[in-house]
Amino acid sequence: MELNKKIYKLTDAGKKFVDVDKLIEKRLKMSVGEIFEKKGERFFRELEKKQLAKLAWQKNLVIACGGGAVLDTKNVLVIKKNSHVVWLWVPIKEILNRTKKDFSRPLFNSENKEKQVRELLKKRLLFYGRASDLVVGTAGKNLEIIARVILDEVGKTIEG
Repeated sequence: MELNKKIYKLTDAGKKFVDVDKLIEKRLKMSVGEIFEKKGERFFRELEKKQLAKLAWQKNLVIACGGGAVLDTKNVLVIKKNSHVVWLWVPIKEILNRTKKDFSRPLFNSENKEKQVRELLKKRLLFYGRASDLVVGTAGKNLEIIARVILDEVGKTIEG
């Protein structure tokens, strides 16, 4: 995935990038969509919880997790213990544009994708807000700018 390559490049400051979904896909040799279809969302969420618990105690990681991870209070408590949680805010129109040809997202695969995205966000907004230490708007920004904003803001938090 192009995003992952660029984030690896942006984490040259001694940080390693880890994508929880990719780790699970590699372990099961199935895509997230296939896992949802064959094993169910609950099964996937349990694997996600275990993976986050392993990663959350490691140092110098940038951990990417899907939007459903913060729906579980235990996940939020675990990742907030040793991490800054950043919510990358994406407007609905941009989500739809980014995912129009992407059928790998099982919760977005419906006949009315816009309605599905709106309903999903409506259910999750409060969870995202509670879990986040920082919200960064991504509309119209390239990855380098987004990464710089995050690094600057997290640095301010660390330094006081």
